[in-house]
Formats: sequence, C-alpha cells, structure tokens
Amino acid sequence: NAEYGSDTVVSDTGKDYERILDIWHNCVVKKKFQFGNDEPKDIWLHRKGAAPADEGPLVIPGSRGAFSYLVLPNDDQKLLETSGYSLAHGAGRKWTRGKALEAGKKYKNLSLFTTTE
Repeated sequence: NAEYGSDTVVSDTGKDYERILDIWHNCVVKKKFQFGNDEPKDIWLHRKGAAPADEGPLVIPGSRGAFSYLVLPNDDQKLLETSGYSLAHGAGRKWTRGKALEAGKKYKNLSLFTTTE
C-alpha cells in the first residue's frame, strides 16, 4: 500500500524518480543466520519497531518536534549478527498505548493533542 501510494503521488508530478529508502518497522523477513559455530540456516526474523540494518540508509524519526536522522548503519558483520541485522528506529514510548489512551481521557481540550502548529 505504501509503495503504491508513493508511486502514485510521485508519478502524478510527471518527474522521473528513484526510490532510495523503503523500510518497514514491523515485518517478517527470511534471513540466513548463523548461531554460534553451527552452519548458517534460513530463519524467519520478526522485526517489531526495528528496521533492517543491512539494507542501506534508514530514517530514525524524531517525535513531537524532535529532529529525525538519516543514518547509515555500521557494516561490521559481527555487529550486524549480534543485533539480528536490525536497528531500533524510534524514540520509544513513555507509557504503553493503553495507558496513554487512558491518561488522555481526562483532557478535553483538543489542542493538547496537536504536536505542531
């Protein structure tokens, strides 16, 4: 869906383009992985709130007005293996989603939910 949407928007401009960044923060991918001294084998790697660290540059988004960063992960094979070929890419949450929704119920002023002006 995201690919279709971005292709549609950009193609409507009539300009040539090249996608240079296309990542997901929740996905399942097939990876060849080696555990210790065992032979490498194919596994299904689930990334939840993480991006691939072995597929080029990625964005670490800021939240609530904080800067976002375009980063190129380290290509050290040992570090990639240790991290599961993944990189956490967000600021995280202070509260669980449920706790945040519950806390928000006491506020009636909708402007409190606006993060930019």
